[in-house]
Amino acid sequence: MTNKPRFLKISRSEKIFFCQQLSLMLRSGISLLDALNFFSNQNISKSFAYVIKILQEDLNRGLSINSSLRKFQKQFGDFFINLIQIGEASGNLAQNLDYIALVLRKENEARNKIISMLIYPAFIFGGTILLSILFIFFVFPRLLPVLKELNVKLPLITKIFIAVSTFILNKWPFILIALAMTIIIFYLLLSIRKIKFYFHKILLSLPIIKNIIRQSTLVGFCRNLGLLMSSGVDIISSLEISTSTINNLYYRKTLTEIKDMLKDGHRLEDLLNQNIRYFDPVFVNLINVGEKSGNLEEVLLHLADYYEDTLDNSLKRFLSILEPVILMLMGVVVAF
Repeated sequence: MTNKPRFLKISRSEKIFFCQQLSLMLRSGISLLDALNFFSNQNISKSFAYVIKILQEDLNRGLSINSSLRKFQKQFGDFFINLIQIGEASGNLAQNLDYIALVLRKENEARNKIISMLIYPAFIFGGTILLSILFIFFVFPRLLPVLKELNVKLPLITKIFIAVSTFILNKWPFILIALAMTIIIFYLLLSIRKIKFYFHKILLSLPIIKNIIRQSTLVGFCRNLGLLMSSGVDIISSLEISTSTINNLYYRKTLTEIKDMLKDGHRLEDLLNQNIRYFDPVFVNLINVGEKSGNLEEVLLHLADYYEDTLDNSLKRFLSILEPVILMLMGVVVAF
């Protein structure tokens, strides 16, 4: 009997390792069941070991690997499982595993790049918060008695500082509780799909942020759609699977509507033009060229690379604006 971990979580790096190694063994002529036995002997996490054990048990009972993976829909997602299913049905499982590994590697690289870019602004912002805490809780309590004994008229800015600092010193437990409650309420509100949808729509109207969201969405969407179509999946099914991987609910709704109207015989170019605010002219024009030339999947993969580079430049521009703003904020805090 296999014990299920309390918190079942499969990391992106584990999925990449799984796809790469499984593809390599299948190309070497090793059976799927024997290939899974390889993972049992590796130093892997309890969650990953549990998934491998279930896959082995299900394969021994005659189930397909995609049917078994559907038990872990939350951990692997629609795109991963559907590409496995398509690979099994077409006999191109090893190739599709390589596709999945490629997508996951690209996602990992993008995530690591964003984290590395945010380290410096986060360090500066953290320093500002720490400095404020040191002033309010350690420096100010020692200065306050001196200020009270001066018996002189204090400047307005000093009075404001005394009032704010005194309030924080006396009420800090309530402030922390209020802050925690605000975060919890915000998180709970975003768990309501309708509120989350409108929140995502608002984000798409914010300067700079909207471009970053659009580009990051189109990177994943174009790559997933292109790889699915390259695997022989029809455009409607590919759109359905690719749309399910999009995080922004407004984009997901828009693309779902496009997919449904495409079923009714509408042209993809016309549908995209109606939403050109969210799909820029470069995207629409190249999709039109790809559709007419019959090389849509190649165009989509080219667009994924293009938006990846564009996203990288947008993030650099955003951080180049953010860094001086944070530094200025820190200067204002110190000056105050």
